[in-house]
Amino acid sequence: MKRSGPLRRKTPLDRGAPPERRTRLAPVSAKRRRLNVERRKFVDHILTTRTRCESGTIIRTVDASHRCGGFSTDVHEVLTRARGGDILDPDNVRAICRSCHDWIHHNPGIALELELLAIRTARDTDD
Repeated sequence: MKRSGPLRRKTPLDRGAPPERRTRLAPVSAKRRRLNVERRKFVDHILTTRTRCESGTIIRTVDASHRCGGFSTDVHEVLTRARGGDILDPDNVRAICRSCHDWIHHNPGIALELELLAIRTARDTDD
């Protein structure tokens, strides 16, 4: 079938206003809000009990030029939330300085080898 040109609509597209919301969209769910409150308390506890950076000496074994801040300012999840990690598990976190945290996320391949990052495997999910 041969066409002489593009198809033409018999009725024009409706370009009216978008549908209006009757209620305001919640920026955070109630469940996530409760989890965030617990997370803040958890982070405060970790940073007050673990004051020294836990990754600087490990990173310096492979990168001698790395400058560790020495004092912990961040909480780093070894098994991230995106990979199935629990954000309230004390065994899953390290108290580290900002420069070490940046280094880990800029060098994920090396961080995996140093066990500063982890990937959940199929074997881990068989529980």
